[in-house]
Amino acid sequence: FEEHELARSLSPLLFCYADREQPNLCTMRIGRGIHPEGMPGWCQGFSLDGGSGVRALKVIQQGNRPGLIYNIGIDVKKGRGRYIDTCMV
Repeated sequence: FEEHELARSLSPLLFCYADREQPNLCTMRIGRGIHPEGMPGWCQGFSLDGGSGVRALKVIQQGNRPGLIYNIGIDVKKGRGRYIDTCMV
């Protein structure tokens, strides 16, 4: 969706994994609308098992311009009660 490429979505992004036997890993990148002249790359996967971390999100610029790096903090928390199977990132 276009609003995700511009980081303008006001509602949560909801998804689930089709195979519960596989590890719950996510990856992310900077939206294409933030630097339209650049090529955003996907970060290294991170676990949804809980905890905090940091990932470097890289954008490759065209020409001889240096690439951009965004260091993004991640905090994963498990839901409680009826939301026990939910993770909030």
